[in-house]
Amino acid sequence: MNEDVENHSNWADRLSIILKLVSIKNYSEAVKQYRVLQPDSITIREALKVARAFRLIHEFEDEILVLSAAIERMTEEPRTDEKVQEKLIRAIAKAYSRAERWSEAAVFWRELLNLGFAGRSDLYALIGSTTKSDQSTGLLKLVEKYPEDFGAHLTDEEIEALTQYNCHTVKLKPGLYIVGGGNGTGKSAVGRFLEAVGHVVIDGDTQIAEYNIGHEWQKSRFDFGDHAAAAKFSWPRRSIEKYRDMALSLNRAVFIVGWAHNAWKVLDIGRLGFWLRVPLDVRITRLRAREPKRWADGAPEYSSLVKRHNLTGEAFGAKDMIVLDGTKPVAEVSRRIIDNLVCHNVAR
Repeated sequence: MNEDVENHSNWADRLSIILKLVSIKNYSEAVKQYRVLQPDSITIREALKVARAFRLIHEFEDEILVLSAAIERMTEEPRTDEKVQEKLIRAIAKAYSRAERWSEAAVFWRELLNLGFAGRSDLYALIGSTTKSDQSTGLLKLVEKYPEDFGAHLTDEEIEALTQYNCHTVKLKPGLYIVGGGNGTGKSAVGRFLEAVGHVVIDGDTQIAEYNIGHEWQKSRFDFGDHAAAAKFSWPRRSIEKYRDMALSLNRAVFIVGWAHNAWKVLDIGRLGFWLRVPLDVRITRLRAREPKRWADGAPEYSSLVKRHNLTGEAFGAKDMIVLDGTKPVAEVSRRIIDNLVCHNVAR
């Protein structure tokens, strides 16, 4: 019995160290320590933190293992807080999508919808993963096959947009395209819409961005203060070139959705870029709804950071990109992107 208590105490202490490593953003070391421990007991909130470390070093299968264990724990704890439950289900749905395990992703996106947690972005993700796992062509077939999932939740305008702008009916110029914007401008939702209509979409935040500590490129001309996380995410040029080459070899349009500290320096690799512009006050309102705890006390430092990012993003990101109104419905913004690629002369 004493040995069990001692082991538990040792595990708790080491888990505390792992979580501390995550909090100071030393993700590689946190993952290394977690793999050594191979824990059999971890709370849902702890699992979410550790899974984030795996995600940020692009170890998606390990991320899935951590979150799957948390899902099992959730079924054993029926009184799990609804917000935590929503966060966990969305996290594992995203993890399966990143790993391109579409049938499993569809299961959890559908669960999110059934529990009433799904927003428009989640609905588009469900369409995309279901299409890929079902090998169906055309949204109308999906609406007929899964009326409760799609027919009851999509507006007529969305069905029209998703049907008319499907990759099987609209051909785009092959190449790499970038959809950028600050936090809260709707990039992820647009990316999921584009994926739902069959286009190849790469999440720049989780599939490309590298989190670096102590590298020279971090020495930004901008002062990011204590919240320097954004200044530590970069898009390596080699990764952007890899996806450009993939687009050309597939003879398809490939979209990178996201933004990074140095993203404006690699825009030349893509054929064309789009910048989602949203007024600062609207962005902050969206971010407050997305992260209520972070904004609970007004978050003056984070608010200041968002304002500075808004200025630098507009100065450098929007300069060489087609600017779109991010306050418009996601389907409309996505249609404008596709219309630009069909009509715009992007030949070099």
